Amino acid sequence: MRFKLPQNPNIDDLLSILKKRGVSSVDVERIKRAYLKADECHKGQIRKTGEAYIMHPLATAYYLVELGMDYASIVAGLLHDTIEDTDYKIENLEKDFGSEVASLVEGVTRLGGVKYFGKKGKAEDLRKLLLIMAKDLRVIVVKLTDRLHNMQTVYALPSLKRKKIAKETIEIYAPLASRLGMGEMKGILEDLSFKYYLPNEYKKTLLLLGKDQDSRDVYVSEVVSQIKEKLKREKIKAQIEGRAKHLYSLYKKLERHNNDISKIYDLEAIRIIVGSISDCYKVLGIVHKEWKPLLKRIKDYIAIPKPNGYRSLHTTVFALEGKIIEIQIKTQEMHEEAEWGIAAHWHYKEIKKSKEVPEKLRWINKLLSWQKELGASEFMEGFKSDVFQDRIFVFTPKGEAIDLPEGATPVDFAYAIHTQIGNSCIGAKVNGKIVPLSYDLKNGSLIEIITSKKQLGPSRDWIRFVKTPTALHEIRKWLRGQDKDKNLDIGRDLLNKELKKIGKTVDKISRKDLDFYKAKNTYGDLDSILVAIGEGFLKPKRVLSDLYFSENNIKPKSGIFDKILPIFNKNNRKEPKIIVEGEQNMLLSIASCCSPKPYTPIKGYITRGKGISIHVSSCPNIVNKKDNRVLNALWENPDIYEVSLYIEAENNSDILKKITDILSKMLIEARNINLKKNNISKVTLDIEFAKPNQLKEIVESISDIPEVILVKKLK
Repeated sequence: MRFKLPQNPNIDDLLSILKKRGVSSVDVERIKRAYLKADECHKGQIRKTGEAYIMHPLATAYYLVELGMDYASIVAGLLHDTIEDTDYKIENLEKDFGSEVASLVEGVTRLGGVKYFGKKGKAEDLRKLLLIMAKDLRVIVVKLTDRLHNMQTVYALPSLKRKKIAKETIEIYAPLASRLGMGEMKGILEDLSFKYYLPNEYKKTLLLLGKDQDSRDVYVSEVVSQIKEKLKREKIKAQIEGRAKHLYSLYKKLERHNNDISKIYDLEAIRIIVGSISDCYKVLGIVHKEWKPLLKRIKDYIAIPKPNGYRSLHTTVFALEGKIIEIQIKTQEMHEEAEWGIAAHWHYKEIKKSKEVPEKLRWINKLLSWQKELGASEFMEGFKSDVFQDRIFVFTPKGEAIDLPEGATPVDFAYAIHTQIGNSCIGAKVNGKIVPLSYDLKNGSLIEIITSKKQLGPSRDWIRFVKTPTALHEIRKWLRGQDKDKNLDIGRDLLNKELKKIGKTVDKISRKDLDFYKAKNTYGDLDSILVAIGEGFLKPKRVLSDLYFSENNIKPKSGIFDKILPIFNKNNRKEPKIIVEGEQNMLLSIASCCSPKPYTPIKGYITRGKGISIHVSSCPNIVNKKDNRVLNALWENPDIYEVSLYIEAENNSDILKKITDILSKMLIEARNINLKKNNISKVTLDIEFAKPNQLKEIVESISDIPEVILVKKLK
């Protein structure tokens, strides 16, 4: 399954596919009616690719059909942009297509409001996403197919917007697809985003992969032919094919192997699909009888599925000519689950079409319950850990598998077993060896927790390294029960330790900075802030950032209007620059019919001999125009902020690269970079950004680099 549209997609072909799959004539007719309504609503709208807008919802519907989704999801896919982008009202949609479809479309529309939140984004956006997921997971599937087609056509957008959408896709939607078990969707979204998100790395990976590609293809064909012959002799029916590794996945793997492609054994894998689980093990035996396996690379995901439900047998063997190749063996059901993930829950062949969350995805409801009890930042961290990080499974001494996020520690494991085990934990063994409680657990490890009745409760230091919301919640719950005065003193000491890095103390916090902090946070006075730090509900580093790296501490760069091309109206008053997508150096004028004010939604219209006229988006003079002379336009933010940063870090040859990589991914340009090394590395640099609250995100992201000791804004 590769999610590719036919050459000339149209509704009749789509309906024909549905009929062949046995979809009822009633549902087929309703899907056709939804297409006609979408076509009517989007009439005259043109995408950046130059094609009629209706092609986008049609493509979304094609992919939903390919995933085997139910009638309501397909109709929602066809209508998903009508509420947001046309005059069609939700109450009319509900009247025309029912409450179930209306609820799905409304959910997809609300997801459009969950903006890219990055590493330090808004907890409210995450809560919104979680609530939508918990209500009906089909909304996420529709949104993923919508995003898939948008990524297939993102080339038509300006470069900066392409990169932003690619970043959002690779950091949010691809991991979300993975968490929902949709492996193929994840791989395709990552590959489509890769060349816009990290263009240089994309080119390098292509070059590495391109070497000897023809000979690898020939080799895979020969291996496939031999396996077919052997299974034919054993009278085992099987579908066998070569499967190339996704490009972004290859890039991430190359990073771990210092770009040595010879250490990557699954550039091309052989996939064998058989009729039963017993046949899976028979085929494994046949393969191992013929070719010697690498013992550490035999993985039985049938006996012990991956946390996202993935099942298969994996083995890596020395095949023809002694070359190493990976072989995956699974049933058709396992293959479909790996491709479709959560979408398989609503496959047409299934009788039930329940909105109930399947057992393996109950983590959604669990996380939803935690969001009511955790603070905003803690909830964000827990959410990202549960959704956007890879998962591992580890084992209790009795052989019970425990699902944890990658990077989880023995303390996370202890609290996953029971609160009391976590609170009384004093040590841990991994595979029989004693390890620190901050140790990163590895997939498949056997964990034993050492407890003591003398242990009064969790250590405050555990908050620094635990990964799961369960552990975080229980530790803070215990700390909150301690003496308030004790927590006040602890909070003061911890915050003073952070403030010392910028030459301040708690006593030197100004009323102005404190008032601004209180306006943006829920704590009413300095003592409550200190108690919250002592209880573990606030991180001192974050309080420092909120106090001294927020928008109240910086002013727009002076003289910025000298750098942009203004538009002059009749009063010769200078206005912020207007950017028209796809056009440069053309005469712009404000349309007198609607006189758009700065920062209202606008469109450009190419006039004959008078350049581009700027209208309000809803202006009657352009809203019904059907030609290609209507262009997207926007106001450029006139405020640009410039800040100099000073960074101290432990000596590390890669520290400058780590800092610039973070800034690059955040689309922040760094200039005047200076690095001095002695006992520590000292970096100074200038950065420019458009939104004042970006400084906080930048500083916190750099502070999260393990080697960084101090990040300070220079005056």
